[in-house]
Formats: sequence, structure tokens, C-alpha cells
Amino acid sequence: QEIAGAKLRVVPFQEWVSTVALGYSLDDRNSFSTEGLSIPEQFMTTRRTASWQNDLSIGTQQLLTLGYDYSDDHVTSTTTYTRTSRETHGLFGQYQLGFGAQDLNLGYRHDHNEQFGNHDTGSIAWGRKLDENMRLYASYGTAFHAPTFNDLYYSSPFFQGNPDLQPEESNSSEIGLKGRNGQLGWQLSAYRTDISNLIAYDAATNTVQNVNKARIDGIEAEANTAINDWRLNAAISLINPRDVSTDNILARRSRQSAHFAIDRRLGDLDVGMETIAVGKSYDDAANNVPIAGYGLLNLRARYRLARDWRIQGRIENLLDKDYQTVANYNSPGRSYFMGVSYEPSR
Repeated sequence: QEIAGAKLRVVPFQEWVSTVALGYSLDDRNSFSTEGLSIPEQFMTTRRTASWQNDLSIGTQQLLTLGYDYSDDHVTSTTTYTRTSRETHGLFGQYQLGFGAQDLNLGYRHDHNEQFGNHDTGSIAWGRKLDENMRLYASYGTAFHAPTFNDLYYSSPFFQGNPDLQPEESNSSEIGLKGRNGQLGWQLSAYRTDISNLIAYDAATNTVQNVNKARIDGIEAEANTAINDWRLNAAISLINPRDVSTDNILARRSRQSAHFAIDRRLGDLDVGMETIAVGKSYDDAANNVPIAGYGLLNLRARYRLARDWRIQGRIENLLDKDYQTVANYNSPGRSYFMGVSYEPSR
């Protein structure tokens, strides 16, 4: 796997900030025969992206954003695909307005997907400060998601693509309340997402299918605080992901999850621990194949070597827990990561 990117930010004048970003990613994979199954295969995908975003300040409480996105996906493989390349062009705009204790955000986007045509999406968000420490907000938006080349065409003894897939289209609404009381920050929110043609894996047929109508209702709560050099964060999510026509739980989606993290600064050293808990789910659309819930413990550390240099490391799944998010596919055991970063100061 290779990833590369570059970003250039230019300020022609105080009210105009222009940002150009370029990106490239490569996923080159070789699969070999195993346990008597002959499935040697090469699979390589590349994606090139470019974007140009312009932020224009209008007065003291208005911001207009205009931009253009481009992506080019290409696949080469020993598996024969019906289509091996696809371009997507996107135009987007956003208007942010503040007036008194309220703020308003309006967004619009037009995408032209070479394979799936034109799609228009938009959003509106509103917020109001109830007092100095509490804010009420609400939003509504629509979205579009095209199936990947794998979803459409990939073929193996364990998976068969579905060339008849249609893009997902969805609309989401959310309402929430956030605030701060002394050192304690908190947020509560509830949302609903209705999806047409949800792209979901069907374990019974080893392929992906469109779920005609899906609905996901959710409630989320989060709290954080800082006590001297300690930082604590906790979050919980309760969701109800359903296939509207069958009332079954959507495949591979847990209805409960929780996260807790604690970090401590010791001079130039930052250390932290996090726990993750995920409830059970189902591997299939018929809800006949359960996947057990699991809990994980992770550690992390970051040390400042010099003003601009830092070394960081983390251990994921510290207790080497055996767990699965997909039936019969084991997830990684205890894993170690290290890195060095250079962040030049101005």
C-alpha cells in the first residue's frame, strides 16, 4: 500500500483563502493458493484525487466556500472486470452565517460520476447558544455513494461481485445539545438516517445486494474533562439499524458500542490508554449467524525529542483478544506500531 499527498494554501488577500490538494493511493495485492484451493490472483487499484477549495469571508460573520473535486479510479487484475476506470467530478458550495446567538450553514454539491451519472445533494444546519455554556443544534442532509469496483465485479471462490448494484441515496436528520460545566464538556445527540439501495453484504449468497429501504436510528452521548495533567473522554452509542421490509438487523452492524480513553502528560512525554467495547451483531441479512461482541484495550505514547521531532508508538489489542467482526475471519491479535514525525514550527 502506498499513499502520497500534497497541499498548497495561498492567501491572495485577507478575505480569500485558496487551497489546492493532490492525492495518490495504491493498493497492490497478490493472493496465493491455500489449503488445496487454487486462487492465485493479482489485484491492483490506484486512485488519483485533486481538489480546489476557496474560502471567502464576507463581513465578520459570513463565510462562502466554493470548490471543485476530481477523482480517477483505475483497477488492473487477473480477474476480468466489465469496467476498469472511472472518473468523478464534483462541484460544491457552502454558506455559513452567524447572527446574534444563532448560526446557519447551507451546503450544496453536484457530482458527475462517469458510471452512474449526475447526483445532487445538499444540507442545512442550524445552531443556537442557549447561554454561555450550552448550545442547541439541528441538521438535515442528503448523500450519494457509488458502489466500488469490488462491489460490482470482483470474483473469487469466496465472493462474487454484483454488476446490477445501484448507488446508495440517503437523507439524515440530527438534533443535539452540547455544553460545558466547569472542566466537564458533554454532548447528547439523536439522529435518523433513511437509505435507499443500501449496499450490504449477504453471507447467504457471498455477494453484495441492495437493501431496498434501510433505516438507522441512533443516540450518542459523550463527555470529556481535564484534571491537572489528566485528560479523560468517554462515549457511548446506541443504534437501531433495520431493513425496513423485513425488520431484521442490518448485517455486520452492532447496536451498542462504548469508548473510554485516559491520557496523561509527563513533561515531553504523553501516554494514554483506551478501551473499546462493541456489542454483538449478525453476519447475514436473515440474522441467523451471530457474531459475538468484544472488548479491546489499547496503549499509546508520544515523546518530544526536540522542538520539531516526535517519536510515537502504540500497542493495539494489548490483551491479544480473539474476536471477529466478520464470521470466520479472525481479526489481528496484539499489534505494535512505531513512527517518527517531523513538524516544523513557524
